[in-house]
Amino acid sequence: MVDLAISSRNSAARTRHSGRRHVAGMLAVVAIVSAVCAALFAAPTVAQASAKKLPGPGDRAMWVWGGITFSSQASITSFLDFVNAPHGYPGLSINRILLACGSKYLSGSSATQMRSFIQQAHARGVLVEYLDGDAQWTTSASLASTPKNLVSQVIAFNKGTADVTDDFDGIHLDIEPHVLGALWTSNSAGGTDKYNNLLEDNMLAIYRACKQLIVAGDPKMTLAADIGVWYVSAATDIWNGFMNDQSVDYLGIMDYTDNQPTYQTQALANLKAVKGNIKIMVGVESIDPNSAPDEQSFYQEGYGPLEAQLLKTSTALKAYSSWGGYAIHHYGSYSTLGYWLQGAAPAIPAAWKSPRPDYPSYGTSTGTTTKSTTTKTSTSTSTSKSTSTSTSTSTKTRTSTSTSTSKPTGGSTGTGVITTGKKMPGQGDRAMWVWGGITYSSQASITSFLDFVNAPHGYPGLSINRILLSCGTKYLSGTGATQMRSFIQQAHARGVLVEYLDGDAQWTTSAALAATPKNVVSQVIAFNKGTSDATDDFDGIHLDIEPHVLGALWTSNSAGGTDQYNNMLEDNMLAIYRACKQLIAEGDPKMTLAADIGVWYVTSATDIWNGFMKDQSVDYLGIMDYTDQQLPFQNKAIQNLKAVKGNIKIMVGVESIDENSAPDAQSFWQEGYGPLEAQLATSSTALKAYSAWGGYAIHHYASYSVLGYNLKGAAPAIPAAWKKPRADYPNYGSVTVPGEEEEEEVVVPKPSKSATPPVNTDCVCRPNRREATDEEDMAVNYAAEDAHSKSGSNTQLMVVAALGWGVASVGILNMLVTERRRRAENAAALAANM
Repeated sequence: MVDLAISSRNSAARTRHSGRRHVAGMLAVVAIVSAVCAALFAAPTVAQASAKKLPGPGDRAMWVWGGITFSSQASITSFLDFVNAPHGYPGLSINRILLACGSKYLSGSSATQMRSFIQQAHARGVLVEYLDGDAQWTTSASLASTPKNLVSQVIAFNKGTADVTDDFDGIHLDIEPHVLGALWTSNSAGGTDKYNNLLEDNMLAIYRACKQLIVAGDPKMTLAADIGVWYVSAATDIWNGFMNDQSVDYLGIMDYTDNQPTYQTQALANLKAVKGNIKIMVGVESIDPNSAPDEQSFYQEGYGPLEAQLLKTSTALKAYSSWGGYAIHHYGSYSTLGYWLQGAAPAIPAAWKSPRPDYPSYGTSTGTTTKSTTTKTSTSTSTSKSTSTSTSTSTKTRTSTSTSTSKPTGGSTGTGVITTGKKMPGQGDRAMWVWGGITYSSQASITSFLDFVNAPHGYPGLSINRILLSCGTKYLSGTGATQMRSFIQQAHARGVLVEYLDGDAQWTTSAALAATPKNVVSQVIAFNKGTSDATDDFDGIHLDIEPHVLGALWTSNSAGGTDQYNNMLEDNMLAIYRACKQLIAEGDPKMTLAADIGVWYVTSATDIWNGFMKDQSVDYLGIMDYTDQQLPFQNKAIQNLKAVKGNIKIMVGVESIDENSAPDAQSFWQEGYGPLEAQLATSSTALKAYSAWGGYAIHHYASYSVLGYNLKGAAPAIPAAWKKPRADYPNYGSVTVPGEEEEEEVVVPKPSKSATPPVNTDCVCRPNRREATDEEDMAVNYAAEDAHSKSGSNTQLMVVAALGWGVASVGILNMLVTERRRRAENAAALAANM
């Protein structure tokens, strides 16, 4: 979800929302928790009915942007155990999940898996709504057809069997046109507010059409929309439109603040303005600090203060019949929160320990339904992806103690001294996109992450020496910059380069937005110049712009270029890199500049490819060569390498994202890191013949870090070469900080190879980095996933909470969430490209 207050750069990936922070009053609130909770919480007992199930004051919903492997019974069971008793407490149970699974689960064998999942959720008294959305849907009539098609597909899914226990209970559309930047704030003529009237009218028309489809096709389903808490007073054309049309059954308002009085006031403003029969579910945020400001989320406080805020606010909200309970954003972060992370922790409220007496009962089944559970098994039990449970608070707890943000040595493992020259990637390089998963204020989190980078899955022979880090501009100044300098210095001490990662396709749509990446580059240069010590500098800037995710805009207005794509977008993209390259040359020439592009640009988006070759405006290109087939992977990489001109290098990307975020054929999620590494090793033999080859880049930390070894077939022995440092590993040096003592090592247990897989994400390089093949399938399967999220302009969201991974794994799930969104855009674009 994304609220206007942070929709610009600290928003992406469904982290969206606004507010202020205030936790002091929470301690007092907990004193009354036990007494009031008894009136707020309980377990389902009656059979599921076929009537529409509107939310009520006792409802608790949760956005789920990934984190479930529907082919794994262990993963499903673990997820539903958490939903029934979050953090081990049945008094906090969730009874409505808003599930972003992608349209691939509406047909074929995937539909069979989804029917089994829904049936099991219903058996536990939990409703399941289909969640999807994309702001781009509001920009044209052709894109507006996508949500209508999705609704029709869900209706067809529900009609696919005579058993209502395997039906979706509703459709939840998260469109949010306010994330469209300058487009949202232009062309306001015709409406009563200051926002783009065309976008607003299109959004309302989408919901009217979807409502009509549901009424005609499956009237027992609800239809819901997510909106900013501020729409009621600012985006009034949309708010009033919903009230006049009565086109939704309920609204999810993103009331994202950890300040209880503000939270309550904003919720009441919405409830008081409701007309007709529309209900309001009030959202609350738990996302990590790389994805939302501290004052908007309870990530820094814990689930105890979050629940205390909800409890206290309930007293005022229950006076309004339109109140439909609460919605927690989101599973990826909420499931990994600690109990009470600031100040003295009060005792666990007694009411949490027993089922809620007021809990709306959405029914149970006898367990004799005909939908059998489809379970994917691995021949190697030690590498299965989903066996961890989530009922123990201790296994999910993050530590919040902030260590010193001075620049420690971090336990140097390198031997040289970091040099000040530009560090171009070479054939021995291994990079990794990092869209989140690190808490920079926590030394334990940093140590755990760098331990993984130096020895992925425990093997130094797989070490990473270049990380592409999406942290957001908040880490370029102030306290954030101090933390980042310490992180970079520790990475350098371990021989690891750090590049600043960011990007947004919208940057190519106007001159005003094109100024953003230039400003970002200027900020990074200023950061590097902020101290005289080069050991705390970023080593490069990595821009992931990808205009092909812009849908119909990308495939229109091709006049003036030599390919079939929008020449204005292509020219703007090339101009951005030229300008950024000049800024770097003048301000900090030791930094590299890189761009991420589809593996198909070389033959299809030729205006961009040829522009890069002519301008020499990047030092290297990251090509998203996403396939788990070794020969196509190798051949497409070679096709790019052969077409290189000048001094540009090519890093070849490989995908590891979860099955909800990319088709099986594009990712090694289903195979494991063993087959992934085998593909890279085999391809190296051919690629090393090309001087332009700059090594490999793995997408991405959140998914790669939780992969099992070999998930299909008999597992071969671990290669001996993995067990010792790589002989060809480029040594980028180590940092020695005179006068500082080495910090005590923080030992963080290595994640179990059978850990629950990460929540899915969207990264085009955010998990959506898909290959041009199968793009039509991608367009269908991911059209609903949302604009990519990155820290800053893309926030990352998703974490896989594996036992023992504590601090390090929290940000991962969040990051994974973000990625899914990006994938949607990427998928639609890729479908058009081929």
